[in-house]
Amino acid sequence: MRFLKRLFKKKLTYTEIMREQDALWENGNEDLALQAQLFHDIVKQAKKKGFSGEVYIYTVADDSETIAEVFDSQEEAEGARLGHVNDYDTSSTCRGLIEHLEKRLNA
Repeated sequence: MRFLKRLFKKKLTYTEIMREQDALWENGNEDLALQAQLFHDIVKQAKKKGFSGEVYIYTVADDSETIAEVFDSQEEAEGARLGHVNDYDTSSTCRGLIEHLEKRLNA
């Protein structure tokens, strides 16, 4: 059964432009607007493959990075907004966001 689950694992596309932005992130030189657009594209891919949770994407107030917060549901997202939930995944890279979403898609 594990073999079949691994065989049919849902994967999201990690493009060359995503790799480039992640490499630039290492030095704090990523294009924040492009990073946000890539995050939105990744979430759109995940939604098409069955992800039903919520992802909040925003740029930090000092414009130092773009963040994606991943929640299993709208209720969890609302709980985090109210300060009741603090155990959720965050990422500043495309690869990290993809990993968080694939984990949920393949749970």
